[in-house]
Amino acid sequence: MRWRRALSWVALAIAALIGGCSVLLNQLFPADLCATEVFTKVRSPSGKLTAIVYEIDCGATTGFSRQVVIVPTTERRIDPQALPRGFFAISLGSAVDDHLSMRDGLVDLHWLADDHLDIAYPAGSRPIRSAARSDGVDMTYRTYLNAPDGAKP
Repeated sequence: MRWRRALSWVALAIAALIGGCSVLLNQLFPADLCATEVFTKVRSPSGKLTAIVYEIDCGATTGFSRQVVIVPTTERRIDPQALPRGFFAISLGSAVDDHLSMRDGLVDLHWLADDHLDIAYPAGSRPIRSAARSDGVDMTYRTYLNAPDGAKP
């Protein structure tokens, strides 16, 4: 009988140890290791819509992804983690020269009208998604060269 009681205590201790370790690991390493950072917000001419350029960075082993999304303009702060999936996305990979900072805008937005957005991005980057229309807005896409001085269109 004693060995059963001792075995029960050992099993309980092991279960508590495993449970405690998993709680600690969840705190140290959250499930979502990707960071989202907003780089540019440009309001439409009427001010009703805002085009946003943001970046998703999932760490050193993955490439950067710049995305564009159009949202209704609000006066409250935009939570980067709550942004919808972008209708336009590029993987920068090796398209960005080493001398250009990743903090540079890289994707340039310009409203041509309330229903037309011009998007310029680095030549050599790889488009992942590029919708012709999103939220009632037509898109025009073009590339620019990654000049050493970081010149944009």
